[in-house]
Amino acid sequence: MNTPNIHPPLRKWQAEALPLALDCVLKQLAGESEPQVISACTGSGKSRLIAELVAARAALLLEEQVIVVTTPTRRLVRQLSATLAEHISQPIAQHYTSAKWRGKAQIIVCCNASAPGLAKMLAAAGKTVALWIADECHRTETPEIYEFCEDVPALAAIGFTATPFRASDKERLQKWHDELYRYSPTMALADGCLVPWRAVTWTVPGTALDDACVDMIKAHKHLGPGVVNAYHIDDANSFALLLNSEGIKAAAIHSRLTTTVQDALLEQLRTGALDVLVYPSMLSEGVDLPWLAWGCLRRKVSSKVRFIQELGRFLRTNAGKTEAVILDPLGQLEDKATALDAVLGWVADDEPETPSGDGELDEDVEDPGDDEKEETKSDRFARVADALAAYSRTLLLVAISDGIVSPDKSPGAEHWRKGPTSSKQVKLLGHLARSDYYLEHTHRDPIKEMLKRDIIPSKGAASDLITLFKALADLGCGWTPGNRLSAPSVEDFEAQQRARKLEPIHVAAVQRKTKGGTYAVAIVASQGGYEVFSASKVTSRTRGINPTALALTAIRLVVMSVRDELDNPTLQTSDETAEELIAAGQYATSKNIDVNAELDRRGALPPHTVGKIHEQANRANSGAWRILSKLAPRSK
Repeated sequence: MNTPNIHPPLRKWQAEALPLALDCVLKQLAGESEPQVISACTGSGKSRLIAELVAARAALLLEEQVIVVTTPTRRLVRQLSATLAEHISQPIAQHYTSAKWRGKAQIIVCCNASAPGLAKMLAAAGKTVALWIADECHRTETPEIYEFCEDVPALAAIGFTATPFRASDKERLQKWHDELYRYSPTMALADGCLVPWRAVTWTVPGTALDDACVDMIKAHKHLGPGVVNAYHIDDANSFALLLNSEGIKAAAIHSRLTTTVQDALLEQLRTGALDVLVYPSMLSEGVDLPWLAWGCLRRKVSSKVRFIQELGRFLRTNAGKTEAVILDPLGQLEDKATALDAVLGWVADDEPETPSGDGELDEDVEDPGDDEKEETKSDRFARVADALAAYSRTLLLVAISDGIVSPDKSPGAEHWRKGPTSSKQVKLLGHLARSDYYLEHTHRDPIKEMLKRDIIPSKGAASDLITLFKALADLGCGWTPGNRLSAPSVEDFEAQQRARKLEPIHVAAVQRKTKGGTYAVAIVASQGGYEVFSASKVTSRTRGINPTALALTAIRLVVMSVRDELDNPTLQTSDETAEELIAAGQYATSKNIDVNAELDRRGALPPHTVGKIHEQANRANSGAWRILSKLAPRSK
């Protein structure tokens, strides 16, 4: 028999959501409602709300009734069972591979994969599922859960998820009728249920990824315990060895280790016996480590859901924790979204039409994923990202958490944010920054100096700063982020700007037939992840353009557009034939008339170099497809 502990009051959002959940259960029992979802961001306290909901309904169970809580992994089964035991006096059964329901407990926490077996046992015992609670309900679109629901239909059901936005039809929540309650990341940040993050990006072009990660970890391990992700188990073991050779106390943690060993490694990390753990997938879902001080995003993650869950683990609150430091050598925070709600999956972020790579990984499944298949280890390089965009975004999020800026002012992830700062933005920002009572001077003065030196590179960075300054002007008072965010270094940002201009320019050209029967084309060039050129049109052609000819056209247009800013730029294309023809120089020739015409035009171009880049690594591709999708939407 469990003895419930005395707990602090429910958080405001939990107190609001609990009566709605209880009322929804009653309406389902009366046939007046369908199963619904409570969406609450990672770290906000969903487990506590689940426990309160179970406690409220457990007292009303009939002898033949049970409450079943399903969750995706064995680790989550154990964690949820422990949370329930703190709030409920009734026995709680766990059901997964090595633990089974014995027929007595009326409250059961079950792993999704073991749900069909549990259903058969419940049916044989004549039990009815009075309430089904699906933790991480975005993981219920599986044959096992469908079989469970068919064998023992629940009288009522409530789902919980931290990732309500589904990027594709495959991720739609078919079993859930509507969203009952929503608690977004910006709301949680404003309430103090999450800490803001500080993104640390890389600034030296041409650096191997592992070398960059080692340097970043050395510079930040003093902050406390941290973790770094890996592509697969062997990669985790290899990188842990590299870290140890560099004087960093590291170990790999993965599903081939027993639970006892994993728990021991986590305790060594928490107490400081280890500086860092290297993991392939265990932080994607089901691990609660609020004491983590920093994390290094070494692995490129294509799955939106996985990225959301992984990032969310770092933002959990803990005693004395004022921020989460995210080491981002690949610039993934910029790629995934530019606002807190978008990064954590709460608004659509205009996903490109190009296919994504790896899918979600369970605690018990390790997979190299498409990223590993598409690149060899020697191909991995750190990316020079927009450090100023990361600073301005974090500054705005801290202001939101202090109530200075309304959460609904948090910008979305629109593609325009990566465009160059407009003259209108520069003028407005300069006017706002001149007022001494706005932002505390250690942050305001560097911003003013960056305006003078013209080193605010993107519309997104400028937009975030304008949003903050406008909010401070409306309040008519000063504000400082305090020690939660270091003041910017003008020299560092200027050096980063110079470094970005040394990055190769990625060029992408795509085409698609329109509904009218003619072809539309879109060309985009990206340097350091930011667009430096774009062009598009609907042509009069009823036949597609030769891809190599289109690639050569794109290269020519981009070279001409940057000729006044860059001397002898390096461009990269995903069209291998175009790269080979350019390398052949004056001897290049083709059987295609359009290709030969473009080769003839190259004689008038200023000096430049053209190389090959894999299509999946071409950072201009998503922008090109995004533009093309507006000119020629894909037929459904």
